Amino acid sequence: MATSFEGAPLCRIAFVSSALNSLFLSSSTKAKMSLDLGRVLARGEVWRLLTHHIAFESLGETVIGAVHLYRFRRFERMLGSRKFGAFALIACSLATSLATGIVFVVGERGRDQGAEYMRIASGPYALIFSMYSLFYSLVPAARPRLVGIAGLDISDKSLMYLAAAQLLLSSGLRSFVPGACGLLAGAAYLSDALKLYTLALPKSLDRFLVPATPSSPDFSARSHGASQDIHRDNLPEPFAPPPEPSQAHVDSLVAMGFDRDRAVDALRSSGNNLEVAANSLLSG
Repeated sequence: MATSFEGAPLCRIAFVSSALNSLFLSSSTKAKMSLDLGRVLARGEVWRLLTHHIAFESLGETVIGAVHLYRFRRFERMLGSRKFGAFALIACSLATSLATGIVFVVGERGRDQGAEYMRIASGPYALIFSMYSLFYSLVPAARPRLVGIAGLDISDKSLMYLAAAQLLLSSGLRSFVPGACGLLAGAAYLSDALKLYTLALPKSLDRFLVPATPSSPDFSARSHGASQDIHRDNLPEPFAPPPEPSQAHVDSLVAMGFDRDRAVDALRSSGNNLEVAANSLLSG
Protein backbone atom coordinates (compact mmCIF):
# COMPACT_ATOMS: atom_id res chain seq x y z
CA MET A 1 0.00 0.00 0.00
CA ALA A 2 2.78 2.42 0.94
CA THR A 3 4.57 1.75 -2.36
CA SER A 4 1.37 2.13 -4.38
CA PHE A 5 0.79 5.57 -2.88
CA GLU A 6 4.42 6.69 -2.97
CA GLY A 7 4.46 10.44 -3.54
CA ALA A 8 0.73 10.70 -2.75
CA PRO A 9 0.33 10.72 1.06
CA LEU A 10 -2.90 12.72 1.06
CA CYS A 11 -4.56 10.34 -1.39
CA ARG A 12 -3.41 7.44 0.78
CA ILE A 13 -5.08 9.04 3.80
CA ALA A 14 -8.29 9.65 1.83
CA PHE A 15 -8.26 6.09 0.44
CA VAL A 16 -7.69 4.34 3.78
CA SER A 17 -9.98 6.63 5.77
CA SER A 18 -12.83 6.35 3.29
CA ALA A 19 -12.54 2.57 2.97
CA LEU A 20 -12.29 1.83 6.71
CA ASN A 21 -15.02 4.25 7.77
CA SER A 22 -17.35 3.12 4.99
CA LEU A 23 -16.92 -0.55 5.87
CA PHE A 24 -16.83 -0.47 9.67
CA LEU A 25 -18.95 2.46 10.83
CA SER A 26 -22.50 1.53 11.78
CA SER A 27 -25.48 2.83 9.85
CA SER A 28 -26.55 4.94 12.83
CA THR A 29 -23.11 6.57 13.02
CA LYS A 30 -23.13 7.30 9.30
CA ALA A 31 -26.58 8.85 9.69
CA LYS A 32 -25.18 11.25 12.30
CA MET A 33 -22.41 12.23 9.87
CA SER A 34 -24.58 12.77 6.78
CA LEU A 35 -25.45 16.21 5.43
CA ASP A 36 -28.96 16.67 6.81
CA LEU A 37 -29.57 20.37 6.28
CA GLY A 38 -32.70 20.28 8.41
CA ARG A 39 -30.64 19.23 11.44
CA VAL A 40 -27.86 21.68 10.56
CA LEU A 41 -30.31 24.60 10.58
CA ALA A 42 -32.63 23.47 13.37
CA ARG A 43 -30.12 21.95 15.80
CA GLY A 44 -26.86 23.61 14.80
CA GLU A 45 -25.17 20.32 13.84
CA VAL A 46 -22.66 22.11 11.63
CA TRP A 47 -20.13 19.27 11.84
CA ARG A 48 -22.22 17.49 9.21
CA LEU A 49 -20.85 19.94 6.62
CA LEU A 50 -17.45 18.27 7.15
CA THR A 51 -18.24 14.71 8.20
CA HIS A 52 -20.47 13.88 5.23
CA HIS A 53 -17.30 13.66 3.09
CA ILE A 54 -15.82 10.81 5.14
CA ALA A 55 -17.76 7.60 4.49
CA PHE A 56 -19.87 6.11 1.70
CA GLU A 57 -23.22 4.60 2.60
CA SER A 58 -23.06 1.31 0.66
CA LEU A 59 -20.49 -1.32 -0.29
CA GLY A 60 -20.91 -0.66 -4.01
CA GLU A 61 -20.18 3.05 -3.61
CA THR A 62 -17.20 2.22 -1.40
CA VAL A 63 -15.61 -0.07 -4.00
CA ILE A 64 -16.10 2.34 -6.91
CA GLY A 65 -14.94 5.29 -4.81
CA ALA A 66 -11.81 3.42 -3.68
CA VAL A 67 -10.92 2.64 -7.30
CA HIS A 68 -11.21 6.32 -8.18
CA LEU A 69 -9.10 7.49 -5.24
CA TYR A 70 -6.43 4.95 -6.18
CA ARG A 71 -6.40 5.85 -9.87
CA PHE A 72 -6.42 9.60 -9.23
CA ARG A 73 -3.41 9.53 -6.90
CA ARG A 74 -1.51 10.58 -10.03
CA PHE A 75 -2.76 14.14 -9.55
CA GLU A 76 -1.08 14.50 -6.17
CA ARG A 77 2.16 13.28 -7.74
CA MET A 78 1.72 15.75 -10.55
CA LEU A 79 0.84 18.79 -8.42
CA GLY A 80 2.85 17.98 -5.33
CA SER A 81 1.19 17.39 -1.98
CA ARG A 82 0.99 21.07 -0.96
CA LYS A 83 -0.82 22.15 -4.11
CA PHE A 84 -2.97 19.03 -4.14
CA GLY A 85 -3.94 19.65 -0.52
CA ALA A 86 -5.02 23.17 -1.43
CA PHE A 87 -6.95 21.78 -4.39
CA ALA A 88 -8.78 19.28 -2.17
CA LEU A 89 -9.71 21.91 0.42
CA ILE A 90 -10.89 24.39 -2.21
CA ALA A 91 -12.84 21.83 -4.21
CA CYS A 92 -14.56 20.30 -1.18
CA SER A 93 -15.41 23.72 0.26
CA LEU A 94 -16.88 24.97 -3.02
CA ALA A 95 -18.77 21.74 -3.65
CA THR A 96 -20.21 21.70 -0.12
CA SER A 97 -21.34 25.32 -0.46
CA LEU A 98 -23.02 24.60 -3.81
CA ALA A 99 -24.67 21.42 -2.56
CA THR A 100 -25.91 23.14 0.60
CA GLY A 101 -27.43 25.92 -1.48
CA ILE A 102 -29.18 23.43 -3.75
CA VAL A 103 -30.48 21.39 -0.81
CA PHE A 104 -31.74 24.56 0.87
CA VAL A 105 -33.63 25.72 -2.23
CA VAL A 106 -35.09 22.27 -2.89
CA GLY A 107 -35.90 21.83 0.80
CA GLU A 108 -37.69 25.15 1.11
CA ARG A 109 -39.87 24.30 -1.88
CA GLY A 110 -40.48 20.84 -0.47
CA ARG A 111 -41.53 22.22 2.90
CA ASP A 112 -44.29 24.14 1.21
CA GLN A 113 -45.64 20.75 0.15
CA GLY A 114 -45.04 19.07 3.50
CA ALA A 115 -41.76 17.36 2.50
CA GLU A 116 -38.47 17.34 4.41
CA TYR A 117 -35.11 18.71 3.35
CA MET A 118 -33.35 16.50 0.86
CA ARG A 119 -30.31 14.70 2.27
CA ILE A 120 -27.43 14.20 -0.14
CA ALA A 121 -25.40 10.99 -0.28
CA SER A 122 -22.40 10.75 2.03
CA GLY A 123 -18.87 10.04 0.85
CA PRO A 124 -15.96 11.84 -0.85
CA TYR A 125 -18.05 12.70 -3.91
CA ALA A 126 -16.76 16.26 -3.98
CA LEU A 127 -13.11 15.21 -4.03
CA ILE A 128 -13.55 12.43 -6.58
CA PHE A 129 -15.63 14.40 -9.07
CA SER A 130 -13.56 17.56 -8.74
CA MET A 131 -10.58 15.43 -9.82
CA TYR A 132 -12.56 14.44 -12.91
CA SER A 133 -12.09 18.03 -14.08
CA LEU A 134 -8.33 17.44 -13.87
CA PHE A 135 -8.75 14.06 -15.55
CA TYR A 136 -10.67 15.58 -18.45
CA SER A 137 -8.34 18.54 -18.94
CA LEU A 138 -4.90 17.11 -18.26
CA VAL A 139 -4.85 13.37 -18.96
CA PRO A 140 -4.50 12.27 -22.59
CA ALA A 141 -6.08 9.04 -23.78
CA ALA A 142 -3.32 6.42 -23.90
CA ARG A 143 -5.49 4.27 -26.20
CA PRO A 144 -7.91 6.50 -28.15
CA ARG A 145 -9.29 3.51 -30.05
CA LEU A 146 -9.49 0.89 -27.34
CA VAL A 147 -12.64 -0.61 -28.85
CA GLY A 148 -15.12 0.31 -31.56
CA ILE A 149 -18.87 0.14 -30.99
CA ALA A 150 -21.38 1.05 -33.70
CA GLY A 151 -18.76 3.03 -35.55
CA LEU A 152 -17.70 4.97 -32.44
CA ASP A 153 -14.18 4.81 -31.04
CA ILE A 154 -14.14 4.12 -27.31
CA SER A 155 -10.94 5.18 -25.53
CA ASP A 156 -9.49 3.99 -22.23
CA LYS A 157 -10.73 7.25 -20.68
CA SER A 158 -14.30 6.32 -21.63
CA LEU A 159 -14.16 3.41 -19.19
CA MET A 160 -13.42 5.84 -16.36
CA TYR A 161 -16.32 8.03 -17.44
CA LEU A 162 -18.62 4.99 -17.29
CA ALA A 163 -17.44 4.30 -13.74
CA ALA A 164 -18.06 7.96 -12.91
CA ALA A 165 -21.61 7.75 -14.25
CA GLN A 166 -22.28 4.67 -12.14
CA LEU A 167 -21.10 6.44 -8.98
CA LEU A 168 -22.86 9.68 -9.90
CA LEU A 169 -26.22 7.93 -10.25
CA SER A 170 -25.75 5.30 -7.53
CA SER A 171 -28.25 7.00 -5.19
CA GLY A 172 -30.23 8.98 -7.71
CA LEU A 173 -30.54 12.70 -7.05
CA ARG A 174 -28.88 12.30 -3.64
CA SER A 175 -25.58 11.29 -5.26
CA PHE A 176 -26.00 13.37 -8.41
CA VAL A 177 -26.04 16.67 -6.48
CA PRO A 178 -22.67 16.27 -4.66
CA GLY A 179 -21.08 14.74 -7.76
CA ALA A 180 -22.20 17.55 -10.05
CA CYS A 181 -21.12 20.14 -7.49
CA GLY A 182 -17.71 18.46 -7.38
CA LEU A 183 -17.38 18.77 -11.15
CA LEU A 184 -18.25 22.47 -10.97
CA ALA A 185 -15.78 22.99 -8.13
CA GLY A 186 -13.02 21.33 -10.15
CA ALA A 187 -13.80 23.51 -13.16
CA ALA A 188 -13.66 26.60 -10.94
CA TYR A 189 -10.24 25.51 -9.65
CA LEU A 190 -8.89 25.28 -13.20
CA SER A 191 -10.40 28.61 -14.23
CA ASP A 192 -7.86 31.17 -15.43
CA ALA A 193 -10.21 33.90 -14.22
CA LEU A 194 -10.12 32.74 -10.58
CA LYS A 195 -6.52 31.42 -10.59
CA LEU A 196 -7.23 29.16 -7.63
CA TYR A 197 -4.56 26.82 -8.99
CA THR A 198 -1.88 29.22 -7.75
CA LEU A 199 -2.69 28.43 -4.11
CA ALA A 200 -0.81 25.88 -2.00
CA LEU A 201 -0.67 24.75 1.60
CA PRO A 202 1.96 26.42 3.83
CA LYS A 203 5.54 25.20 3.43
CA SER A 204 5.60 24.45 7.15
CA LEU A 205 3.50 21.35 6.38
CA ASP A 206 6.22 19.85 4.18
CA ARG A 207 7.71 17.96 7.11
CA PHE A 208 4.45 16.04 7.53
CA LEU A 209 4.26 15.04 3.88
CA VAL A 210 6.31 12.59 1.88
CA PRO A 211 8.28 14.43 -0.83
CA ALA A 212 6.19 14.39 -3.96
CA THR A 213 6.80 14.89 -7.63
CA PRO A 214 8.11 18.37 -8.54
CA SER A 215 5.36 20.56 -9.85
CA SER A 216 4.75 23.75 -11.70
CA PRO A 217 2.32 26.33 -10.30
CA ASP A 218 0.77 27.26 -13.60
CA PHE A 219 -2.40 25.75 -14.99
CA SER A 220 -2.65 28.40 -17.69
CA ALA A 221 -4.82 28.32 -20.76
CA ARG A 222 -1.75 26.99 -22.52
CA SER A 223 -1.93 23.82 -20.41
CA HIS A 224 -5.56 23.27 -21.34
CA GLY A 225 -4.83 23.61 -25.03
CA ALA A 226 -1.82 21.35 -24.74
CA SER A 227 -3.78 18.62 -23.00
CA GLN A 228 -6.72 18.71 -25.39
CA ASP A 229 -4.78 19.01 -28.63
CA ILE A 230 -2.41 16.10 -27.95
CA HIS A 231 -1.97 13.95 -31.03
CA ARG A 232 -0.42 10.59 -31.76
CA ASP A 233 3.02 10.34 -33.34
CA ASN A 234 4.49 7.39 -35.18
CA LEU A 235 6.84 5.23 -33.14
CA PRO A 236 10.42 5.03 -34.43
CA GLU A 237 11.44 2.20 -36.69
CA PRO A 238 12.95 -0.83 -34.92
CA PHE A 239 16.65 -0.46 -34.14
CA ALA A 240 16.57 3.19 -35.18
CA PRO A 241 18.19 5.62 -32.75
CA PRO A 242 15.61 7.34 -30.53
CA PRO A 243 14.64 10.74 -31.92
CA GLU A 244 15.44 13.86 -29.97
CA PRO A 245 12.35 15.18 -28.17
CA SER A 246 10.75 18.02 -30.06
CA GLN A 247 10.72 21.36 -28.27
CA ALA A 248 6.96 21.63 -28.82
CA HIS A 249 6.37 18.33 -27.00
CA VAL A 250 8.68 19.34 -24.17
CA ASP A 251 6.86 22.66 -23.81
CA SER A 252 3.50 20.86 -23.78
CA LEU A 253 4.54 18.59 -20.91
CA VAL A 254 6.06 21.48 -18.97
CA ALA A 255 2.80 23.41 -19.45
CA MET A 256 0.95 20.44 -17.94
CA GLY A 257 3.02 20.84 -14.77
CA PHE A 258 5.93 18.43 -15.24
CA ASP A 259 9.60 19.11 -14.60
CA ARG A 260 11.51 19.82 -17.85
CA ASP A 261 14.21 17.20 -17.29
CA ARG A 262 11.65 14.50 -16.51
CA ALA A 263 9.64 15.53 -19.56
CA VAL A 264 12.70 15.18 -21.81
CA ASP A 265 13.54 11.74 -20.36
CA ALA A 266 9.95 10.53 -20.79
CA LEU A 267 9.84 11.69 -24.41
CA ARG A 268 13.13 9.96 -25.17
CA SER A 269 12.01 6.69 -23.64
CA SER A 270 8.68 6.84 -25.49
CA GLY A 271 10.17 7.60 -28.90
CA ASN A 272 8.95 11.21 -28.82
CA ASN A 273 5.34 10.04 -28.42
CA LEU A 274 3.61 12.78 -26.45
CA GLU A 275 0.65 10.69 -25.28
CA VAL A 276 2.79 7.82 -24.03
CA ALA A 277 5.20 10.21 -22.31
CA ALA A 278 2.39 12.11 -20.57
CA ASN A 279 0.71 8.92 -19.43
CA SER A 280 4.04 7.61 -18.11
CA LEU A 281 4.63 10.78 -16.11
CA LEU A 282 1.09 10.84 -14.72
CA SER A 283 1.34 7.20 -13.67
CA GLY A 284 4.43 8.03 -11.65
